[in-house]
Amino acid sequence: MARRRPLVALPAVARGFAAMAATALPALAPVLHAPAASADVGCQQLVEIARAANPGKPLLGIRHRVRNDGESFFISQNVNAFNTLVYQLRIDPASGAVLDENVEDLLPPLNLETQPVLDRLSELTLDFAPALAIANAASGRAESDVARLELSSEMFMIFYDVRYADGTRVMVDGATGRVIAHGDEATTDNTTTPALLAANLAAARAAAGPGWVLFDASVLVTADGVAVDAMFLRTLNGQVKQVTLRGAEMSVAQFLPIGRIQRAVAEIRPQVPTVVVTAEEFLAHVATTFPGALVADVGLQSQLRGDGSVRTRWGTMLLTAAGQSLEYAIDATLPIGQGLAVAQLATPRVTGDLTGDGRVLADDLAELFATFGQEYPPHDLDGDGTVRGGDLAILLQHWG
Repeated sequence: MARRRPLVALPAVARGFAAMAATALPALAPVLHAPAASADVGCQQLVEIARAANPGKPLLGIRHRVRNDGESFFISQNVNAFNTLVYQLRIDPASGAVLDENVEDLLPPLNLETQPVLDRLSELTLDFAPALAIANAASGRAESDVARLELSSEMFMIFYDVRYADGTRVMVDGATGRVIAHGDEATTDNTTTPALLAANLAAARAAAGPGWVLFDASVLVTADGVAVDAMFLRTLNGQVKQVTLRGAEMSVAQFLPIGRIQRAVAEIRPQVPTVVVTAEEFLAHVATTFPGALVADVGLQSQLRGDGSVRTRWGTMLLTAAGQSLEYAIDATLPIGQGLAVAQLATPRVTGDLTGDGRVLADDLAELFATFGQEYPPHDLDGDGTVRGGDLAILLQHWG
């Protein structure tokens, strides 16, 4: 089943973010490179360290990292106003001392992720610590469980994206403080009618222009209406174009894919000539098959089967009129009604299951080792940009 931005797990941390109260935290001493008087530093302290070291450069996130030798530290990321440079601090978790500073160029496609965040900073009403308190309350977790806290922007909204060491992810609307539903189930927060999604896809196709093939689209319900994010590929060169719509608002970005998107494009691109069903036709079929249902996404997926053949399907995650979250897919290479259709209850993605068979076994380990050491691979389970020991630890944690 094609899914938009699958959830990933994050490595277990030695200290994590220290437990803190969102509204009352000690201020830092002016000298940033001196050890703090308290024990493990908390979220608010990390925020203040990063901002004081990089005045005028917006803070976009903090991550906890554990090196292969066991050293634990935090990485903060600030970006300059021109969205061309990222400023990183390596911070000691126990003392708050800055261990290292680094400045790097912010290159495509990463700058395409940070620019919308910079454009929407004025919409924020929450800072990092209060947003984290909301996420902890919603997930039933503590600050010590947090592995990553970052600002992100999707579908004309700005979020605090909180990732926990056990793989749980919570997104908090930075403007309203509302926890946004996402992930492996269809809810009223991320669904719309098949007809409305089809209409948005038609508008997105027109914006993308000729020669671009839709392979993925997802929905998010915002305070200002339904937003749709559509991904197109060009079979000629494998480039990707992302078109996002919400009412009269539209944004278009073109880039070379990396990581999971790159892998999806590599799998789908050779099969495009075999596809005879459009996304709009598939959505019309869904509306007929499941009267009153709402859809969260639509996606094209190709998989190599055990007999050497390739299966290419259109799939969606839908919310039935009875309130049930289902996954539904049909063969995209045969006219509707002639191919196999499959419906099943929506199930959470198994962390570490790289082959998609529902279990974490030796074949998944082999997949991970095949991309070990690579940057932005599809098997980057902790989302830090490289496959290494932390990703191996996650896979082994969910073995079986």
